[in-house]
Amino acid sequence: MLVVAGYDAGAFRTLMRTGKAPGGRQPELMARIVPGSLSNLTDDEIDAIYDYLIARWKALAGHPTGPSSR
Repeated sequence: MLVVAGYDAGAFRTLMRTGKAPGGRQPELMARIVPGSLSNLTDDEIDAIYDYLIARWKALAGHPTGPSSR
């Protein structure tokens, strides 16, 4: 399962902006890369990444639906 499947669009946007996962958890990798690069992404860019990853998850897992959309 792709990690993105556990995120709704809002939680994914928070992860990409702050490096913090739901519950305030801060994965080590995200803590390192968010401040230098990912925090500069626009909302539209983050939404496009999320949409792409969810589409890939659906295709790979054979799911017709995924987490709640925006």
